[in-house]
Amino acid sequence: MLAQFAVRHFKIAVTGLEQQSIVKTDDMVRVYLVEDSPIVRDFVIEAVSENPAVQVIGHAETEMDAIAGIMKGKPDVVILDIHLRKGNGLSVLRSLKQMILPAFPLVIVLTNYGVGHYQNRCMELGADYFLDKSTQFERVTELLAELARKRS
Repeated sequence: MLAQFAVRHFKIAVTGLEQQSIVKTDDMVRVYLVEDSPIVRDFVIEAVSENPAVQVIGHAETEMDAIAGIMKGKPDVVILDIHLRKGNGLSVLRSLKQMILPAFPLVIVLTNYGVGHYQNRCMELGADYFLDKSTQFERVTELLAELARKRS
């Protein structure tokens, strides 16, 4: 190892045909985003990337790509929407429980489906937080900042 904060580059599939270069650093909070709307995805990436201690290591818009990306990227945090292009966030949560990862990521469900039965089901499946996109979005960046502070 050349330095404590060595950077390793690797690639993961994020949408089936598209590849995204990923930079993995040991000192940053690594976030994997599962969101099918390009507009929302870009907005989330821009917002969380404002914190220099947080890095979006990949994203997916389908259930299968999300599972593959999470397994490969081993993020610290997964930001997960319920409605996906193919599949859904509930199935991603179920799959997360089956994965063998060095550490189970913190899961933030960020959705427009803020009704109680979705929240209850997500929490039963292992989500740590359930946030409404339209009213609680800023809480995502607050949670990531708290996690980054705890790690430093």
